Amino acid sequence: MKNQLGKVMNFRALIGVSAAFLALACSGSDDNGDPAAPATTNTPDPTPSGPTTSDPGTGAGPGVTVKPDEPTPTDVNRAYVESMLRTTCGGCHGAAANGNCRAGMCYIEDIDQLIENGKITPGDPNASLLYQRISRGEMPPAGNDPLNDDQIQQIAGFILKLKKPVVTLCNDQFISWDQTYTAIQSDLVSQDANDREFLRYISIANRYNAGVCDAQLEEDRWAMDKFINSISQDAGIQKAEEVAGTDKTLYRIDLRDYKLDNTEGPFDPDGLVGGPFVDGWDAIINNNNYAVEFEGDEAEFAILETGTTVPLMFSDAIIDEASNGDLYYGLLKLAANRDDQLALFGIDLVANQEDGESVFIGTTKSEISEQEAFVRRDEIEIANGDYYYERFDLDPDVAGESILADPLGFFDEANGSQALFSLPNGLQAYMIFDADGLRQETSDILFDQFQNNNTMTSSSSCTNCHSGGALLVTDEVRDYAEVNSIDVTNGINDLNVLNGTDFEFSDVTDLYRDNSELKEIITGDQQIYRGALGRAGVPLNGSDPISDTFIRFDKDVIINDVAGDLLFRVEELESNIARLDPALAGLDDGVPVDRDDWKGLYINTLCITSVSQDNHPADAECIAAGAL
Repeated sequence: MKNQLGKVMNFRALIGVSAAFLALACSGSDDNGDPAAPATTNTPDPTPSGPTTSDPGTGAGPGVTVKPDEPTPTDVNRAYVESMLRTTCGGCHGAAANGNCRAGMCYIEDIDQLIENGKITPGDPNASLLYQRISRGEMPPAGNDPLNDDQIQQIAGFILKLKKPVVTLCNDQFISWDQTYTAIQSDLVSQDANDREFLRYISIANRYNAGVCDAQLEEDRWAMDKFINSISQDAGIQKAEEVAGTDKTLYRIDLRDYKLDNTEGPFDPDGLVGGPFVDGWDAIINNNNYAVEFEGDEAEFAILETGTTVPLMFSDAIIDEASNGDLYYGLLKLAANRDDQLALFGIDLVANQEDGESVFIGTTKSEISEQEAFVRRDEIEIANGDYYYERFDLDPDVAGESILADPLGFFDEANGSQALFSLPNGLQAYMIFDADGLRQETSDILFDQFQNNNTMTSSSSCTNCHSGGALLVTDEVRDYAEVNSIDVTNGINDLNVLNGTDFEFSDVTDLYRDNSELKEIITGDQQIYRGALGRAGVPLNGSDPISDTFIRFDKDVIINDVAGDLLFRVEELESNIARLDPALAGLDDGVPVDRDDWKGLYINTLCITSVSQDNHPADAECIAAGAL
């Protein structure tokens, strides 16, 4: 790649995003229409808070020794804590950020929202992401005044005394497999016969049956529409169509609306067993433990008319399986390496740089890394106005390098990168590359504290960070170079002698844009993305529904979750626990089960619990699962 760049910077990876905005790598923090930050092992509910580069720590920060019946160093009330957080963190994560909140978190001064979005676990500071991050010194980020020990203990004591909110369940709602497949049959009959082979059905009945009330189910619907459009290559945004008679739990999509149909195939994601797949839906079926072939009059009619063995899948299971890794890349037909992906986009790095079309950003204050970072923005030539950002972090093993003193040679030490780019419909997609430009499922240099393993993963970590699109960021290189022009010029001359390049000081001021111009460019890109969100019916403010769903689905399951996934009544499950695998025996006593364990037991359990339904898992599925 260095040979291609000529006068261009000679660094291993050269492409990019706006550093700030970026936390392209998927940094983040939470919700509110902008990126969100990843999580810590065993943290509360959805709504991330961003990845970090050096060891982000796991679990809680310093243990809280305050007891509920003892006063804190200064026994504080809600207003005091909210004021403290507003003063310390509000510039980046509160109303003072004027909508450009870091990591999508715009409610730092609102205790209720912090609880609702999983940043505070009432009664348990050590399980509260807010306390974890401030007590470990991760927030506020380096360069900002930290909270002092008394303030941290005051927050811990306040959280300790908070009462746990009462969870409202709607236990009087239920949809069975028979009702679901009967509704699918009726819907198919109403559709043109020539269209039926392209029709598929997405259900949130598992959440409905688990007792999740309709208002909370809205986020499931937003996640469904945003995700299916986020794996689309079509220029339009399409919302799933509600199927009548299912209390808004069943939705129809047409694969052609997303270019996931068999005319766009085959789909053959690298690294996946079982391919090539006839269409994108088939690829998801192959990787989804909850994708089960059914038999019964209505189910067999649906199979015959749609031409797929599994015309119905749960929304959250689809997101869990298809929002990351090779399946995600394969559904979007992304290349296996950076150079090939740039070629697919028609991006010529050298020409863009020489023509002044590229936008460069350098920062020493990354929110997702303790390393300095470089970001580059280029336009996707095959689609007018579409953008491609890529962020590069310095190798953490290399000391003494500075993008300020060496803005054109700094990049020799880049150690992997993360790309964010617009899809034809205006939503965004994400990729991770290693130092050699090879596509990766996870990052070795950035961390997502919301993932169980702390690993930053494409794309669930990235959608969390960038729930509102690109983040506004401030470039530090240009201003520094203008004030220190002699030192920077000397560094450029040394670089030219070392590498045979012919850079000039003007290259720095041409490539690194003025911050007022940078703000205008990033704001324009934000508007493209937010416009697409609006067309998909997804709120512009708030956490990212895809990452929220992914994080929530990855948690341990309780009896309501298990019954919901089975479309089986909770009370009936309680009375039938003895018939099921011993690993589920504690569910009726409130003992949760690991989600991965439940995935492995799902089909076997489904075969047992659905025997009374006219539509039930096919015998072949039950035999393979050991249930017959």
